[in-house]
Amino acid sequence: MAESNEVSIDWRDLSKPVKGLKQGSPNKVVIKREVIPIIFVPGIMGSRLRQGNEKVWDPDARPFMFRKYGLASVDAADKKAALIGTHFDENFLDVYLDDTKHNQEKFEEVYPGATARGWGGVSWGSYGSILTTLQNHAWRPLLRTCFHLPVYAFGYNWTASNSLAGKRLKQFIDQTLQQNQDVPKHLPATKVILVTHSMGGLVARSALNEHGASAKVLGVVHGVQPVTGAAAAYWRMKAGVERTGGKLTAWVLGTNGEEVSAVLGNMPGGLELLPSQHYTTNDGSKRWLQIQDPDGKIKYALPINDPYEEIYKNQKEYWRLLDPKHLVPEHKDSPLSVKVAWDVFVGRLNAAKALHKRLGLTSTVPTLVYYGSGINHPTADRVVYKVSKTGWWLAEGEKGKKYKHWTVNWNDAIPHGGIAEVTGRWGAAVYLGGDDTVRHQDEPLRNGFRTEIENKNHILEIVLQRPDGAGDGTVPESSGNALKAASHPVPGIEHEGAYTSKQSKEFTLAAIESFCREKFKAEKS
Repeated sequence: MAESNEVSIDWRDLSKPVKGLKQGSPNKVVIKREVIPIIFVPGIMGSRLRQGNEKVWDPDARPFMFRKYGLASVDAADKKAALIGTHFDENFLDVYLDDTKHNQEKFEEVYPGATARGWGGVSWGSYGSILTTLQNHAWRPLLRTCFHLPVYAFGYNWTASNSLAGKRLKQFIDQTLQQNQDVPKHLPATKVILVTHSMGGLVARSALNEHGASAKVLGVVHGVQPVTGAAAAYWRMKAGVERTGGKLTAWVLGTNGEEVSAVLGNMPGGLELLPSQHYTTNDGSKRWLQIQDPDGKIKYALPINDPYEEIYKNQKEYWRLLDPKHLVPEHKDSPLSVKVAWDVFVGRLNAAKALHKRLGLTSTVPTLVYYGSGINHPTADRVVYKVSKTGWWLAEGEKGKKYKHWTVNWNDAIPHGGIAEVTGRWGAAVYLGGDDTVRHQDEPLRNGFRTEIENKNHILEIVLQRPDGAGDGTVPESSGNALKAASHPVPGIEHEGAYTSKQSKEFTLAAIESFCREKFKAEKS
């Protein structure tokens, strides 16, 4: 029997006559497929983190997370100490990649080598479904013939700036391409495909727009990205994380604004999720923070020009982002510590604004986007403070006694909380606090915020309203589709579990195939 003759050809030469075939011998044609790594980039809180050899953040270990962050004895200072330390340092935490026990239990036995591709650095509970879907998918014959698509994951320190994470993603892309230069019977990798979730989209855009990764990226799939930020970040720093469906983040980050602010307020990455200078509500208004009268009429709205200057840096008004003392819960009674923390906070706000300016709203590589739509998961596309129809009034000479109940008659000339006149009062009411020298008195609530504003002897109650906009529960439609790229609404998906949705998976697979088809059309001989 004649010896077998093996001939290797580049996939680009499929339409050409095959050279090297031998008559009278069995010929085996081997098509050299090109390696195109798929890199998954998770969202905030989606990477497993450690400090030195000690595990700090692991959503896959719920009992651990409850003990470390969820017990009633764990306060804002404790949570800040765990995730930030005494002061923020971008190197304080790193990704927990080599947790042998975790990796063996979750994936390594079924997908040997996945640890080396970074899978251990991301939350398996959130992303195992999409990683295995990408790994197991039977690509169409054309793609299987021409390309090999190994699946990687890029975990990162989400407490740090997205710009730093973007720089490290660029380095990870370079390393991944280098690792795929000498795969037997394959062509070297020259480009990757990025698949992102939530804040991972900002990380990818930073890698592309700031750190020169565009030449090495074939295409990007963005899922539920807060392109221009999310008003939910403001809402949660004011009121705590919404308690919907027993979410891990609610009892871990905090159910009141003080706890959430102690953590997110000290995180460059968290502050970069606040509504940026490009943000609009779902109806297109740039004035997303609104004060309404009892009938829902808008009396005052911000920002007029700049949310960083007008809202986030405000220290006095009740609609400020946070109380400066919340930045240093461990030293909240030290004016010097509070001032130092505030100055650092202002610097980080400036950096966040600059980052969003650099990122812009355009794509530098082929990009496809999906976002959550509809009202299945009420979303804060705007932030609304509503004034109560009734308030409290202290007659002259009665200071120290019970306040009287009264009804407010609004005057349009007093736009944000001033009191026009008393039109009626009745009975004795419970004293809500404050005196004639206190501007406002914040009341920490579990998953809510209300305050009283005072004008002379009158007290008026202000209540932060629950989110009611369309989106995925975190990112409103307006931000999810703000990038100038082809976008697709996915009704009813929830933000954290977006990649567990059948529609989201199908969209992602189709997007990857479209990038590969375009490459085939452009490069075939």
